[in-house]
Amino acid sequence: MKMTQQGAKLQRLNNDLVKVIETLKQQREEVMERMEALHKEKKELEREMQALHERLTSVNQKISNVAPVLNTYTEAIRDAESSYYKICQGSEMLLNILKKDLDAYRQIALDTSPYAVPSTDAKPTNI
Repeated sequence: MKMTQQGAKLQRLNNDLVKVIETLKQQREEVMERMEALHKEKKELEREMQALHERLTSVNQKISNVAPVLNTYTEAIRDAESSYYKICQGSEMLLNILKKDLDAYRQIALDTSPYAVPSTDAKPTNI
C-alpha cells in the first residue's frame, strides 16, 4: 500500500472516529438533559410530597380535635335516649295505674248510683 493510500485511509478513519466521538458527545448531552429533567421532576415531587405531608399532618390534627367532640355528642345522645326511654316507661306505668284507677272510680260511681246494685270487689289503688 502506498503512503498516499495509507494517508487517505488514516484520514477516513480519523473522520469516522471524530464523527463517532461527536455522536457520543451529542448522545451524552441528551442523557444529561434527561438527567436534569429527572432531577427537576424529583425536586418538584419532593415539594409536592412535603406539601401533602403537611396537609396530612394538619388533617390528622383536626381529626384529633374533632374526635372528642364527636364522642361528647355520642355520649349525650346515648344519655338522652336512655333518659327518654325511662320517661316513656314511667309514663306508661303511670297511664296503666290511672286507667286502673279510672276503671275503679267508674265502678264505684256505678255502685253508688241510685240505680246500681251494690258491689264490693272494685277498690281504687293508691298512687
